[in-house]
Amino acid sequence: MPNEKKTQQCHVGARVWAPLPSRAVIRKAEMTTCLWRYMDLAKFVHLIKTKTLHFTRIDKFKDRFEGSYPVENLKDWEHGCPDVGDFKYYRKFACVSCWYESKHESALMWEIYGKDNQGIVICSTKEKLKDSLDNDELHFKEVKYIDFLREKADISIPYEAFLFKRIEFKSEHEFRVALFKVPKSEGFENGFPRLGSPEKQEGYPETGVDVPVDTQLLIEKIVLSPYSKRWYRNVIQDILSHYNLTNLTLLDSELGVDPIYPKG
Repeated sequence: MPNEKKTQQCHVGARVWAPLPSRAVIRKAEMTTCLWRYMDLAKFVHLIKTKTLHFTRIDKFKDRFEGSYPVENLKDWEHGCPDVGDFKYYRKFACVSCWYESKHESALMWEIYGKDNQGIVICSTKEKLKDSLDNDELHFKEVKYIDFLREKADISIPYEAFLFKRIEFKSEHEFRVALFKVPKSEGFENGFPRLGSPEKQEGYPETGVDVPVDTQLLIEKIVLSPYSKRWYRNVIQDILSHYNLTNLTLLDSELGVDPIYPKG
């Protein structure tokens, strides 16, 4: 009986890498939801020059909890499963592009990305983001925020672990576009693929992945940092002219508007 139980657990471990449905469905009502991608000037130039959107490998984010499991979820794996391996190494098999989902700009995001006075944000929608990438290998999902110490995440396959973050990051309102790669299998066992060791396999490059994107279709408008100087607008206009993107809307941040007071 103990051996039978162990075999069953390994079946579960093998099944967890069943593919997600490609181009995860976004409900029609959500298609026009605003998405914001905050970045510095260098990343903006890279985007429009190469016409690619950068995807960062999960294990290269500053948050060490990326791709980890809530405490409550670990009870599902308390007996272990040798065929699955150490889950922390699966993080190199996932890359994501992160967006801020909101109808409005974020003062917090500008504090993070605009402090050098050269921040910029491109505004898009879920529909435009999906159509501009036009890649069947991509998955589009909102990040779910939970208490990793007390709550259990709805994770049935390892891919889904990359779509959960700690509740302390809820202010990010993050929407993710994700790329997943499956570790190579090493034959079959009891009718299920037997995965090779993720520790010894190469995932995505440490530098991440650049995915081709139609920038004209992606960018709905461009907004300059509220901390930027007057000359910065001229620089951005010159860059847009150089890459034949003068048709794009360029705006100043609404957070840069002067306050007003009633007068008696």
